[in-house]
Amino acid sequence: MVKGYILYIFGLLSLLFQGCTTGEELKDNSPPLGNKIQFELFTKSVSYGLPVTRAAANENALDQTPWVLVFTGTNGNATFAEAAQAEYNNGKSYVFLDIQTGPCQLLILANPQDKFYIGNTAYDYSEAGFNAALKNPTVRTLQYASENILTKPLADPQTSAPFVGEKLSMNTLVSVSAINATTRIPTAELKRVAAKVVVSSTAAEFTLQGITAVVNTPKHSRVYNWNSLLTYSNTSLIEYRSNTSYSPDFIQAASNSTANDPVYLYESAYNETNNDTYLIIRGTYRNRESYYKMGLVANGAQLDVERNYSYEFTITSVDGYGYATVADAKKSIASNTSLNYQVLIQDNSGYEIQANNDYYLGVTNSHYELYAPQNNTTEYVAFTLVTDCKTPFPDKRIIRSLTTGMEITAPSDGLIPLSSTAPYNVKIKVANNFTAGEIEVHLGSLQKIITVRRHTPVSTGAVISDFIPDAGKYISAYIENYPMIDSSTPNPNNWLQLSPGGEAVRNDPHRITVDNGLIDLHVNGSGEGDAYVSMSKNNVEQRIKVHITTL
Repeated sequence: MVKGYILYIFGLLSLLFQGCTTGEELKDNSPPLGNKIQFELFTKSVSYGLPVTRAAANENALDQTPWVLVFTGTNGNATFAEAAQAEYNNGKSYVFLDIQTGPCQLLILANPQDKFYIGNTAYDYSEAGFNAALKNPTVRTLQYASENILTKPLADPQTSAPFVGEKLSMNTLVSVSAINATTRIPTAELKRVAAKVVVSSTAAEFTLQGITAVVNTPKHSRVYNWNSLLTYSNTSLIEYRSNTSYSPDFIQAASNSTANDPVYLYESAYNETNNDTYLIIRGTYRNRESYYKMGLVANGAQLDVERNYSYEFTITSVDGYGYATVADAKKSIASNTSLNYQVLIQDNSGYEIQANNDYYLGVTNSHYELYAPQNNTTEYVAFTLVTDCKTPFPDKRIIRSLTTGMEITAPSDGLIPLSSTAPYNVKIKVANNFTAGEIEVHLGSLQKIITVRRHTPVSTGAVISDFIPDAGKYISAYIENYPMIDSSTPNPNNWLQLSPGGEAVRNDPHRITVDNGLIDLHVNGSGEGDAYVSMSKNNVEQRIKVHITTL
């Protein structure tokens, strides 16, 4: 039986926060109080999942002075030690941390609001504020901080779209063995505290006017959610609406979509009794305006709302009129049979993205390593493409092979599909004597070259550590669909596993972060699968897809 898993080894692709190679001892001309170590910090952000060209919130902006909260110890029992804000000088960010001899958890908070809350008590984002909340009079744990530090609450009702023109708060947690002059702060992924929701329509005889209201959505969120549980937010639910008359719409659509003005929601778990988040949308069907109740449903199941996810609901057909008033629509059954839609959910920015002022072009990888036997009849997915372009350029809308011996089989006509923003798999066949080549992707003014190489299959027991010629620094990795014993325990005997370069497989073979720039992929059994590898070199990121076939 063929086994297939997707491995993602990614660097600065989602929202990443990278420490310098090692800590630096402070210079004598700028000594801080106490015994501290100086670290340089690097930040970079891209958009949610599939990006939009324009958006209401400043989704991708990342300030240069995040807060770093240090907890000494491991897991949720680590205790608060200090809070330090990074300093920005001469184009670089630095943070000064007390020396710690044992393991530490670093909670990194970027784009903070003006206050954070514990219960109804507001605290400043300041050293004094964090000390008051987490140290005086009782020293608190990481678990306490995660479960109790909340965002600034929204109003009830919330009459203006939250986060418009603001930077979205982002955060992450990284672990270090100690804080000293040899410490390396590993790269980690910063996640936005809110989810994004977009509604669009392609239905005949229906015009989407806007989102009139969002009902039963949390008024606040944990700033950092260490255990990813969502049920905590199923209280203190509020409503988004413009006013008591529900006019105008809370979010107004343009060209049958709210993509240019998305709505942002805090995370929550669906519960029929305690939390049933839904939208009231307004539309015109066959020249009659009415309201529809849209539940957050995909494939017949209610959706949880998760931070840093993007939810795109596309109405594909309308079978009847809605309700004359918002009050009547609220009393109806959500996702009623009059309204049919598809849902695209994205939780990672797993694409190399190019964009201009009109559209974007993204590919999952710009290099394809193929470990496979000679077989000129087998199709391989060389990369996956996404775009929101709707312009059928007559000349530059192509995907073509630039090398003899490599054939593009999908799309069969060699034209980039423009009918949907859903990912599209580009497939190839290669001749028996093929060893290396290039694929050109050209859409209007945007162009991408995908390089391809083929190798012989690998043997069981092989360790792959070089994924591209002239490699840079590998950052982190995870294996998609890795079999788990429970929600937090990976199967220790899976056929495909990860480890830091040159080291044995640890207790995290499914998801690792490395600080030495090296990653090993262990092939422990027979199978076939795909891997995605990302590296950073000269401040440029590149993703590599590896198709693995065993002998």
